[in-house]
Amino acid sequence: MRVLIVEDDPAQVRLIIQLLKDSAADIEARAVDSAASALAALKQNDVDVMILDLTLGDSSGLSTVRTLARGARDLPIVVLTASDDPDIGLQSLRCGAQDFLRKNEINGTVLVRSVLFAYERKRVQIGQRERRHLREAVREAERVLGIVGHELRTPLAALRATTEYLLTPEAKEAAEWDVFLHSMHNEVIRMAELVNNMLEAARLNSRRSMWCWGPVNLSEACEEALNVMRPLVAHGRVELRCIHERENLHLRGDANAVQRLILNLVSNSAKFTNEGFIELHTRQYLHRGHPWVEVRVEDSGTGISEEVVSKLGEAFMLSSGALGSDYVKGTGLGLSICKAIVAVHGGELTVESEPGKGTVFTARLRADLEEPLRGAKRVRRSGERRAA
Repeated sequence: MRVLIVEDDPAQVRLIIQLLKDSAADIEARAVDSAASALAALKQNDVDVMILDLTLGDSSGLSTVRTLARGARDLPIVVLTASDDPDIGLQSLRCGAQDFLRKNEINGTVLVRSVLFAYERKRVQIGQRERRHLREAVREAERVLGIVGHELRTPLAALRATTEYLLTPEAKEAAEWDVFLHSMHNEVIRMAELVNNMLEAARLNSRRSMWCWGPVNLSEACEEALNVMRPLVAHGRVELRCIHERENLHLRGDANAVQRLILNLVSNSAKFTNEGFIELHTRQYLHRGHPWVEVRVEDSGTGISEEVVSKLGEAFMLSSGALGSDYVKGTGLGLSICKAIVAVHGGELTVESEPGKGTVFTARLRADLEEPLRGAKRVRRSGERRAA
């Protein structure tokens, strides 16, 4: 077992090392004299247990425990204190330590037992956490599989009914073959889109995605996305408009991903807008010394309730009764993909909506990133306070 002693009293260090050496346990000990040195040592990932003095030259008290516990979440910590205050030990445990010792009570047996106890207790905690995460993952997989089955059941049932009819003698004389073929084709497209979105969302959220990073012409990406959407909106009732603050807006990112982001946002608006307008706005601005671009999709559609807004970006949370009796179009995979794309471009996705008054989605992207950022952020309701 590799033990790191964080103590700035040389005499105390020598005593602890000697007590550990004299024990029957196979323990290798080394020492540092500051919290900064301890954090540096933790980066080498060669420490099994830390013995930590609460009073150091560059840090003291419970803040030291918090700092080092955050620096190595799964590292067992045994706190040393010269204080007789009975609350110090309990507070240390609450801050992330596994055990504590008073310096005037240290002997070989007590010290080794405390080190071994801290190590085993932390292993138990890690095991419990992993089992909990596994149970949650299994429940989530079961939930997703159930919803996917529900989403696929309807088009499959339609395909089965159509093909069974086409196999009957009467169908051979029917004149509606083209109608049936188009219906079957549409159902196959629907199922293929669901599967493709699932695979894309899984790829993006796995953080193993390959990104083609380079200059992106945002204006061109918007126009290409709108060209795809124009044939799909309600003709004559929904006006699709694009408003650029200035032409030829550029950023560094993945051109295909940015176009997919815009396409998904406009497509989402189209699902809830049967008449009126869908507007795509772009602009560029400076924030904290960095250039940013903003893509805003505004519609005059039915709007979204606050309950639904709180679940946006979570795949399958909006379908199949996840929000009670309210029917919500789509699986949520499109916005889940948008959230992942925005995250790797260093930005955030916000939504402002009210039932009956339309919806505004706003994606803000860093324009000067030289490479993708990792990590995903949820969809934030406009006006909601950012996390510190």
